[in-house]
Amino acid sequence: RLIERLQIIDDSAQFSIHCDTSPLADRYMAYLAGLGFYGKNNCFISPKWGSYVVIGTILTTLELKPNAPLEQSCIGCNRCITACLGQCLGHDEFKFATCKSYLTQKKGELTDEEEQILAKTPLVFGCD
Repeated sequence: RLIERLQIIDDSAQFSIHCDTSPLADRYMAYLAGLGFYGKNNCFISPKWGSYVVIGTILTTLELKPNAPLEQSCIGCNRCITACLGQCLGHDEFKFATCKSYLTQKKGELTDEEEQILAKTPLVFGCD
């Protein structure tokens, strides 16, 4: 429906819809569009829906006035650090090797420790 509304502005404009297939970094594009900010867990956070969002991208030849990125940032509640199954947050750097999202996509055999991280909840991907 959004594209139909945009075509009213210019019916010769071209559009390409993407969800997890964009040639651009979806989270970063959403940030630049002023739709949210990054949390300590590196997830994109919408002020309205939190990190529970799916980001889609519409690429277009239509010239649109851009929004500015939000000045808001993580509120520092540390809920993501507490909830992190692999305890990969809260350090000087992100410990991706214990991240449940990383482990579900890892190629090859899992160690016993990695399998224990995956078994902590029935969630498939963790926080992303």
